Amino acid sequence: MKKVIQFGAGKIGRGFLGELFYRSGYETVFVDVDRELISKINHHKAYRIKILKAGFFDEDSVEDSGGLIEVKNIAGIDAGDVDLVTDALAGVQLAATAVGARALKPVSSLIALGIEKRAALKVKAPLDIIICENLPHPAATLKNYIFENLKDEIRPYAEKYLGLVESVVSRMVPDITEKEGPGMLIEAEEYSRLPVAKNGFKGPVPEITGMIPHDNLEALVERKLFMHNAGHALCSYWGYQKGYRHVFEAVRDGVVRKRLLASMEESAIALCRKHGFTEVENREYGEDLVRRFDNEGLKDTVERGARDPVRKLGHDERLVGAANLAISYGIVPSNLALGIAAAIRYDDRRDKSAVEILKKVDRGGVDLVLKDVCLLDPDGELACLIRKSYQELNKLLKIK
Repeated sequence: MKKVIQFGAGKIGRGFLGELFYRSGYETVFVDVDRELISKINHHKAYRIKILKAGFFDEDSVEDSGGLIEVKNIAGIDAGDVDLVTDALAGVQLAATAVGARALKPVSSLIALGIEKRAALKVKAPLDIIICENLPHPAATLKNYIFENLKDEIRPYAEKYLGLVESVVSRMVPDITEKEGPGMLIEAEEYSRLPVAKNGFKGPVPEITGMIPHDNLEALVERKLFMHNAGHALCSYWGYQKGYRHVFEAVRDGVVRKRLLASMEESAIALCRKHGFTEVENREYGEDLVRRFDNEGLKDTVERGARDPVRKLGHDERLVGAANLAISYGIVPSNLALGIAAAIRYDDRRDKSAVEILKKVDRGGVDLVLKDVCLLDPDGELACLIRKSYQELNKLLKIK
């Protein structure tokens, strides 16, 4: 049986990638720092995923939600057992990471040791690693981390045989449930497509259910950021202003839903003009996102979606970046500006980032946030739109 090494046995590792690998006939070996979880994986040799379909929710019903998937053919290795990890890497042609940006550097040292072992054993087959991490330039970042740990004489081998494959992960997975023993039952939405960069593979592109190789992954990365990530943030910031706790509640508000679709249209048209998407496919993509956000079973909270507004209001991030792209193609991003205004007004004092923005508003008004956080010219077109929306926020969102 084909084997794949999966670094990270969390929400994406098991809640998404493990399912795809199982459906494709792989044995999946999870590598994780959680020793208790690894022990459970090796004991049960399977776990279950409860699929949460949008439009259906019953806390205890499997049938209404979409059913259970049992993921078998799994094993686990403690990430601290370096010899076992490197032995496993020496014997496969495919691996994947879903560990989070902070853990990627420690994982890279294990990968480097695995490459050195492959070189010592004179393995001539490539090792392709699918990178499922939320960070800029993931392939270049991981390559730098790995090469920092490689001996000079091993680097030519790595250049020849190591493939680093970027991906776009869009499946939404709530925090892992404890219903059936810690972590052995996972809930996830039904979306199961994984676009990947075709040119990242050094070997033949493997046939994996749901994995879609693309020649221009950058276009899909930007569409996810400016439509999926932006839309989720907008639901959260507008939902917070209107007193909702969950994202699905915000989406069901007629004003929010109308604004959400309009903001996605602003991004969608700009993305069409930049990357060549058709307006129909981007409109359908946006409508499908709204349907997916309206998934009560995910229990997705407004607080989670709004968290860390300093980061989300960055110049190249999901909101300001999308609005700037729209302006660059002659589109007036009035709805995106309204979302940015709501993010500036986000005042959950449990969120240190929100408090930082509130202090800037107190000290220098909205203009200080636009200048210091969004890196915008306070006299520019977008800044003027945001300022006006900030002043008229309650009226525009129909907040009583």
